[in-house]
Amino acid sequence: MPRIKNTYDFYVKNAQRIFEFGAVEDGTRELIEKLKRRECRIALVSHQFRGIEHYSTKWLKRNDIYYDSLHFTKDKNLVNTDVLLDDCPANLIRHKNPVCMNQPWNQEYKGKRIRKLEELLDIIEE
Repeated sequence: MPRIKNTYDFYVKNAQRIFEFGAVEDGTRELIEKLKRRECRIALVSHQFRGIEHYSTKWLKRNDIYYDSLHFTKDKNLVNTDVLLDDCPANLIRHKNPVCMNQPWNQEYKGKRIRKLEELLDIIEE
């Protein structure tokens, strides 16, 4: 598979297609419902390139993904959260309670890790 040389150009050029056909991670809605029942606030934090954020908001609406707040920022630590779930180790290393969503590209991360979204509930209850 060819390597993407310029991430910015790739996402700006392909954003509409990526978000039109992007699937919802298994267990997303169920996890959010359980968190809401526990009176947790849901903050979605995404690193999107300027000018394509609307594709994310459309995707969230089309897929009926609930959230209390939505933030677009490269530095996810700027948003005050009790737990940060992410698949990028660079986003996790500075957070007070990071949780890594297991992916092939983040195997070097040594902190808390989940393989399924439902596992996050156990971490929150610790």
